[in-house]
Amino acid sequence: MTRLTGVATLAEFVNSEPASSGQHLEVEIMKTRFVRQPSPAAVIASIALFVSLGGVSYGVATGSIDGREVKDSSLKGVDVRNGSLGSADMKKDSLGGAAIKESVLGKVPSAAKADSAGSATSAGSATNATNAVNATNATNAGALGGLAAGAYPSNVEIVSAQSADVTPSANVDTASVTANCPAGKKVIGGGGSSSFTTLNFATLNVALQDSVPTTGGSGWRVFTIETGATDEISPWRSTAFAICATR
Repeated sequence: MTRLTGVATLAEFVNSEPASSGQHLEVEIMKTRFVRQPSPAAVIASIALFVSLGGVSYGVATGSIDGREVKDSSLKGVDVRNGSLGSADMKKDSLGGAAIKESVLGKVPSAAKADSAGSATSAGSATNATNAVNATNATNAGALGGLAAGAYPSNVEIVSAQSADVTPSANVDTASVTANCPAGKKVIGGGGSSSFTTLNFATLNVALQDSVPTTGGSGWRVFTIETGATDEISPWRSTAFAICATR
């Protein structure tokens, strides 16, 4: 008796070894175990289950952790690498004075000259104090010498007037002239002079006897007189000057 084992078919055995007459053929075919392949739906379902159960571990491996994987208020300072956070990681205007160590901050450039400002309590109203170094007390700076600025002269001008020509004679000749200020102005000073009416290099012996303001202060009067022992050789005249201003 011949026994057939393995996966060979009956036909293959018969063709390879014909049976003799009267020989009994006993064929024993052993069953082979086959594994059934999973369906596509089962594969997709398995992948989804793996991702859902291992999502956190997958995120750690690829560096893609976001706020969804971190519990609120669970991270501490030791969990963040020193010097790894920049300004782009901070919310604008989110840090207050209590969150900043003042000793690590540099000096503000515009305050470089403020170290010598020992006392600036009243400096808030000193808008322009460039020339106020010597102004110890400028509370009443609108007054000058105790007088209001309007009490001082303004719009100052000088006016003049000439006397009539004096022709030399046997007598002691004199001249008188007044320079009057324009309307609205008062005289604040004055003077006078005498000279020949034409170019002459001789000495003019004339003295200025009076040089005074007029009554009421509206002009300046000059009075001159000959002082020589002899008459002058040429005609002469006197001039009055008045310094006028608004007061």
